Amino acid sequence: MNAIETVELTKRFGSFTALDRVSMTVPEGSVYGFIGRNGAGKSTASRIITSLATPSLGTVRVLGGFPGDPEVRARIGVMADVPGFDGWMTATQVITDACRLKGHGRASAAAEAGLLLELVGLQRNHRPVGGFSRGMRQRLGLARALAGSPELLILDEPTSALDPVGHSDVLEIITRLKGVATVVFSTHLLDDVEQVADRIGVLHNGRLVAEGPLDGLLDTARSGGTISLTLTGGSNPGEVAAAISPHPWCTRAEVNNDRSITITTTDPERTYRAIPGILVAAHAGLVDMTQKTTTLAEFFNHVTAPPSDATGGRTTSTAKQ
Repeated sequence: MNAIETVELTKRFGSFTALDRVSMTVPEGSVYGFIGRNGAGKSTASRIITSLATPSLGTVRVLGGFPGDPEVRARIGVMADVPGFDGWMTATQVITDACRLKGHGRASAAAEAGLLLELVGLQRNHRPVGGFSRGMRQRLGLARALAGSPELLILDEPTSALDPVGHSDVLEIITRLKGVATVVFSTHLLDDVEQVADRIGVLHNGRLVAEGPLDGLLDTARSGGTISLTLTGGSNPGEVAAAISPHPWCTRAEVNNDRSITITTTDPERTYRAIPGILVAAHAGLVDMTQKTTTLAEFFNHVTAPPSDATGGRTTSTAKQ
């Protein structure tokens, strides 16, 4: 079952199209990294998913229902980029009230508030929220989003303004939620996405240019790549490079120094299979053979690069489920 499904989701503001036919799926229990540059449409999509805005065209289903359904909204936790609170309240009051709004009685709301504040490291802060730092407000915003054990969490920049310890704590909390709740979090920190997400969606200029399992998308990007060879002393790298170059999977074999070769290949698997025989024939020995990995940042830059085709169209990259 999918926690979120959108079909041809479109949002226009006058002549400006903020979302352009976005069809995305967020599987139940997944941690979904929603990434894109400023103005890509992430906030607009999140507002529609949480019923704070309505689409111009298309459909959206959330937890099997519609975003505006009160029963659906009660099962969603939301954390804004800059959480807002009444400055006179304490953290305990903020979270207790949030739990009461989710249907808890007074005693159970107080008990859950204590657990949530301990989870985010605010159990000893009893002064009014108005005196909290930005990082403390981020922690409190996460605790409020978790009130009532929501099935779906929508988190906007959950690690912004946090110190290294708080940053690590929030990522750990998100990791622990995997399989327990569905988490959709938007962020500019691609390392965070790579660390905790199992699925991503990339928005660019209002369009979904890539979506799928994170590992699958990066593996697809690695289908062509770079392999480095380090040879044993006494080997002839020039001779090895010359033997590699004629193969159909090799687009370039470059000698770096007296022991190193860089191969650009269209098929890493075939390259790995062929190299041992080539080395034996060239009377060369191998110390190390490694493939350059594709990072999420490299993948993101690739799929959001200006189109190179003559029509100016974009291609959506999708990994198999």
